[in-house]
Amino acid sequence: MGAIELRIEDLLLDAANPRFAGGNSQRDILQKVLDDQQDKLYALAESIADDGMNPMDRLLVLRAEADKTKFVALEGNRRVAALKILLNPHLLTGLDLKSSLQKRFEKLAPTFDRAQVEPIACFEVLDRETGASWILLRHTGENEGRGVVSWSGIAASRFRGSDPALQALDFVKEKATLPRKRRIFSKATTIRLQH
Repeated sequence: MGAIELRIEDLLLDAANPRFAGGNSQRDILQKVLDDQQDKLYALAESIADDGMNPMDRLLVLRAEADKTKFVALEGNRRVAALKILLNPHLLTGLDLKSSLQKRFEKLAPTFDRAQVEPIACFEVLDRETGASWILLRHTGENEGRGVVSWSGIAASRFRGSDPALQALDFVKEKATLPRKRRIFSKATTIRLQH
């Protein structure tokens, strides 16, 4: 178990994904992903086609019981669905989705270069229980710092580096010397001095 690299064809959608309830086949599960995500799945597919896979996120996979050459995506089902559609948009034929969305996927698919994403970085776990703790941390908030901690609005503005008010606030905090009785309260767009 550990880091492995896979191809799109090696990956299976997970019938036990908590976003949706089960499915009897990969086609059923793909329909459930589409029902749940719709335009969000297209946005993800477009991002993958344009920029590849996020290098900070790898899939968490479990070897399939029925076919030991395949791997179930415990974490990353949206990405797997997007990849499978980009590779073969005919998978959508006969599924229940808006025709406009299907046409958008079909138009996007020829722009996809699988060499840009393969081999796909994955991490194989021995069983679902091992993967469950990592998935829980990923999808249930900050968990007192154990999970993904979101940036504040100020941190996001700092990262973007384009907010003049924030630049002014940082300058004042760094350079200004104020009497102890005054405090600086900050928001992304205002600076107020309170007596």
